[in-house]
This record gives sequence, structure tokens and C-alpha cells, in this order.
Amino acid sequence: SFQQKTLGENIINEFLVAKPYMPDPRFKETVIIMLYHNQEEGAAGLVINKPIKKMFISESGNDCSDFSFGNYTIQESIVEECGDKAFSFGETSKALVKNSLIKNSLIGLVSKDNSFVKIENSKATNVKEYCLSAYNKKPEFEGGKIIKSNFTCEKEDLKEFQDSKSSIR
Repeated sequence: SFQQKTLGENIINEFLVAKPYMPDPRFKETVIIMLYHNQEEGAAGLVINKPIKKMFISESGNDCSDFSFGNYTIQESIVEECGDKAFSFGETSKALVKNSLIKNSLIGLVSKDNSFVKIENSKATNVKEYCLSAYNKKPEFEGGKIIKSNFTCEKEDLKEFQDSKSSIR
């Protein structure tokens, strides 16, 4: 059985790849990264090769979502009560985040380390630090880029942060 091997940012996972003749449309032609699979908790995984149509994440003690080294499309989401970042994209990720509501988080959306994120038709409310943040964290990478279109930040000051290697426009 698949089991989560470590905790934190460096989770070692296994992949579940659907057979080409899989009849179930939920799993047909999918690649799933298994987060855990055990008798006590059941199973959880994330489909990594298809758009995320709807996502709801609440009450995370750290980042609500953390994406690295991939291409991601999130078509609709509510992400709230995040101890740190609602969305974190790093290590050369490319992402499109649409129709999202970010609430009650420390930071709304981050693009770092050569990542490119476009956020459209979305809103951040009651964010404590920054709604959007783009920066370079690891020395082997450059900064992050964020393109916003119809993005609303309900914060009076310090809505965005970017370092000298990054851009938000």
C-alpha cells in the first residue's frame, strides 16, 4: 500500500498511473500523486495532469496549497483560513488561477523561483500581509512573475510585494 513517508515540504510520494483502458471517466488517463493510503484514514491523492475544476481548502496550519515543478489550471476555488499562503507556486511552475476567493490567510498568492502565475476574476479578502507576492527564494532560480486580470484585493495597505528579480502586473 501507499503510505506518506515524511511530513512537511519534502513529502516523498508515489504515483498512481491509470491504465489506458480504464473505463471510469474520473480516472481515465490520469496520473495521481498519492498523499497517503492507509487503513486508518483511507486514501488521498491529487490528479496532476488535468485541470482542477473546483477546489475548497480550509483551516490549514501552513500553506493551503503548494505547487512545484508543473503546469496547473485551477478553474474555481475557495481557499480560506490558511496559516501561511493560500496559493504557493514555486520551482518553475506555470499556473492559471481563475474564479478564486481567498479569505482569512496570511498571504494570498505567491509566485517564486522562476514560476509564472496568471490570476483572473478573483478576490482576496482579510489577508494579513500581502494579497500577491513574487520573489526569489532559492539561489538556483530567478524571481517569480504574476499577471493579474480582474483581481481585487480588499486590503488598504501593502497589497503586493515583489523583489528586484520579480514582477507583478
